[in-house]
Amino acid sequence: MGMRTDLDRWSWPAPAGRGLSSWREMFWRPWDFWRAFDGEADWAFGQRPSVDVTDAGDKVVVEAEMPGVEPEDIQLDVYEDRVVIRSETRRETRNEGDGYYLMERRFGRFHRVVPLPERVNPEGAQARCRNGVLRVEIPKLQDQGRGRRVPVTGA
Repeated sequence: MGMRTDLDRWSWPAPAGRGLSSWREMFWRPWDFWRAFDGEADWAFGQRPSVDVTDAGDKVVVEAEMPGVEPEDIQLDVYEDRVVIRSETRRETRNEGDGYYLMERRFGRFHRVVPLPERVNPEGAQARCRNGVLRVEIPKLQDQGRGRRVPVTGA
């Protein structure tokens, strides 16, 4: 190896996962068997919607990516400390000889529990799903569990 100079060509380091694709494929191939049933194995191994939780002043907003999911297929439960999202995506039946070159879309059921940073009022929750994004707006509880000082007696 010679000395490096300012004229040496520099390139970005290779991505961390480069060269591992064959190992990754070998590891995940057995799980493809379960995909034939209903896709539950994929959801169980982390294939679930990405979620953002934000503070919007007097309310907490939860947004979840739900591409391909119809609003009527979403079950949403809101509690004081969490939001639970359940849904199911179904694969359309095709009779075109199953001539897929690549199949990456996920099908099946999922269940996601999203912890909330503050207590909220579930009764005031509103939700809508538009363009593949579920948006849930929940008002914060006004009473944040204020404590009170209790005098201690010696008796």
